[in-house]
Amino acid sequence: MTVKRNAWWLRSTFAALALGAFPALAVAQAPKPKDVKEPAKEAPAPKDEYAKKFDELKQRYEQAGKDLEAKLQSAGSEEAQSKLIEEENPAKTFLPEFQALAKAAKGTETAAKSLVQVLMLAGQTEDEELVKSTAKTLLDEHVASPELAILVFMAQYALGEEEGTKAIETLRAKNTTKPVLAALAFSDAQRIEQEKGEDAPELRALYDRLAKEFKDQKMPWGEQTYGQLAEGWIFVRDNLVEGKVAPDFETVDENGVKWKLSDYKGKVVVIDFWGEW
Repeated sequence: MTVKRNAWWLRSTFAALALGAFPALAVAQAPKPKDVKEPAKEAPAPKDEYAKKFDELKQRYEQAGKDLEAKLQSAGSEEAQSKLIEEENPAKTFLPEFQALAKAAKGTETAAKSLVQVLMLAGQTEDEELVKSTAKTLLDEHVASPELAILVFMAQYALGEEEGTKAIETLRAKNTTKPVLAALAFSDAQRIEQEKGEDAPELRALYDRLAKEFKDQKMPWGEQTYGQLAEGWIFVRDNLVEGKVAPDFETVDENGVKWKLSDYKGKVVVIDFWGEW
């Protein structure tokens, strides 16, 4: 069974492809002689006061978001939901607290983390001036921080096309942290694919790099890694193209009966993948 190429599908499949996780391998350890004492373990360094405050603040913010979501689900009408969002939007409530923490922790990584939260919350509240000033502060005071990976994706929104492009080039020149390098590589891949199409030869090198060098590096939001995205893209390009044998899979029909694609070998099969986001 071969795959008939569909351009729009190929462009989007890597984002929707679910990749399985490989189980960790157990490593056997040789027994230690009884007369050998274990070296004393150093006590973990105490977490600084500002870092603790940031963790506590972020936990409260996330819990407030969950609480609001629960209320929205039981609110009923759209009017009631809109009123809840207006009155209990956590972004409005917690924005001043993250601003205060960024100011108090100035010059530390906690300040950078707090400013990233300010950037995101200001975007949610549509405070364009605060978004812009916060992005500039991050660049001026924390240009080498790994927290600036988010700016690779938000710079042009926060600063406009011209200033945003300059900001990204500044990061490219002055930030060598893994999160930022990964974000730059992925952003380059997206740009090239948009400008030159999915068959651009330089794309493969970028996705290979993402799959190897940044395999376990998480994106600035969520739990997805660049490795998962890259491996999905590579799988599509290597397998889901015209003339290739379609990879076998198993699923269930509308009656709950299991079936495999290979059950229909030799027949014409139309597969429609869809979802809601």
